[in-house]
Amino acid sequence: MQHGPEIQLILTDMAMPFIDGPTLVRTLRRMNPQIRILISTGRYDDCRSAELKGLHVEACLPQPYTRQQLLASIHQTLRDPAPRYESDPHPYRR
Repeated sequence: MQHGPEIQLILTDMAMPFIDGPTLVRTLRRMNPQIRILISTGRYDDCRSAELKGLHVEACLPQPYTRQQLLASIHQTLRDPAPRYESDPHPYRR
């Protein structure tokens, strides 16, 4: 990842045309275990799913959301201490 160290946060959707959110999260964690990930989803239940919790996503934002909610989630995610994961990822989390 050429700009990996510069990237502090990934904002992605749970459902995408060629890859789903959990697969993307696992791929990103292999590339950079410390990256913060904020998932957006149109299905509220996704934010409570065991799969997302197991992937240790920093934040989940149900759609629709306002600009203020998005900015607050981004701010909170960046303000929290950086996650610490082994490459698996198993957290040493807060």
